[in-house]
Amino acid sequence: MKHSTKINCPACGKELDVEEVLEKRIRQEEQQKFNAELAAKESEFKEKESALALQAAALKDKEAEIGKQVAEQTKQNSPERKKHSSSRRKKMPNPNTKCN
Repeated sequence: MKHSTKINCPACGKELDVEEVLEKRIRQEEQQKFNAELAAKESEFKEKESALALQAAALKDKEAEIGKQVAEQTKQNSPERKKHSSSRRKKMPNPNTKCN
């Protein structure tokens, strides 16, 4: 003998399939859980993305600052290097000249 999963609504008398009603309710609950978890993960990823963007911007600023410092030091040391390299050239003999 087969069990019937259908009942009649006490309010309106309409026949309802209990399995269908329960399946629909369970699907809706699981969908709501999934959507909530998905929203939480998306929020978490957006926060991490924002933090990484801030770090990237800070690194870019630091890189630009270091580049400026290097350029300034290069400018400051440039006349000194010219003096130093020209005095070195004067002291060293020309390798192309022949000795007598």
